[in-house]
Amino acid sequence: MHIRAEHLRLFPAVRQIAGRDAKLSGDTALQNVIGLLDQLRHDHDFFMHELARAIKCLRLTFYFGNEPETLKVVDDLVGQIKRRLIIHNAIEEGRIYTLVTERYLTSEEIAELAISIKKELSNLPPRFRTTAASS
Repeated sequence: MHIRAEHLRLFPAVRQIAGRDAKLSGDTALQNVIGLLDQLRHDHDFFMHELARAIKCLRLTFYFGNEPETLKVVDDLVGQIKRRLIIHNAIEEGRIYTLVTERYLTSEEIAELAISIKKELSNLPPRFRTTAASS
């Protein structure tokens, strides 16, 4: 849900900020933002792909055994994700999230964005909903 909220709500808002009129083009905070957003999207694809591979490995181990080798593969996959997340999070927190301020958006736009992000975060896929939460 975190990745979905960023892709559907946050990143488009930041793209709009970065793409505004020429008077903002000299703003150092906006330099390379579009490229950074593309990099973050690529990271998200990497995270999801590698996590899916790790889950598949674990499922195969459950059915077919070979636990030591599989656990080594899964540990390597998780290690790659962890290392990449360090840089990824630094970019998001230091260069992207900092743009969602009253310097670039009105307080109303910030409030609307916050509401839309919260809505995405609370929109659990059916497989994760409890019976009580889905009623």
